[in-house]
Formats: sequence, structure tokens, C-alpha cells
Amino acid sequence: MNENFFKKNFVIQTHVKKKKIKLAYYIFTYCPFHLKSQKLNDRACAKNEKKKKKKKKELVVLNDLYKYIYYNIMFYYFILENIFLGCLFLALENDINEQDWV
Repeated sequence: MNENFFKKNFVIQTHVKKKKIKLAYYIFTYCPFHLKSQKLNDRACAKNEKKKKKKKKELVVLNDLYKYIYYNIMFYYFILENIFLGCLFLALENDINEQDWV
């Protein structure tokens, strides 16, 4: 067996979490030598692709949600602003009418 192969895979094993160590141990003990590194690489690539797809879906959903919230806030802000300005205008108009001008 190639000594570098074991060194490289030992480094991989030490950096993975406890659950993944069991998988690496299984690949070490039960797979033929020429398939070991290939299986580790295939699993890593498959996991990365899954994560990328999941992130894209989450981003699309979040972007739509943020747009929806933003437009709702802007709509209600516009309505509230107009109500506030209308009330302010009415209050000022009543003040002007009620004042005694000398």
C-alpha cells in the first residue's frame, strides 16, 4: 500500500466530524485500494452540489419574501404618510381659523 495515500486520508479523517469518521473507516477497511480515494471524492462532490442547490432555493425564496415585505412596508408607509399629512393639514387649518387675528 502507498504510504502517501494513508497520510492524505488520515488528514481528511482528522478534519471531519465524528459521524463522517465512521464512513471514512468503512471505506478504509472494506473497499478495494484503488476505489478508496475515488469514493471519498465522489461523496464530497455530491454533498457540495446538494448544498449549492439548497442554498440557491433558499436565496430565491428569501429574495421573494424580502421583496414582498418591502413592497408591503412601502405601501403602508405611503398610506400612513398621506394620513399623517392630511391630519397635519387639517390641524393647521383649524388652528389658523381659530386664531384671533388682530
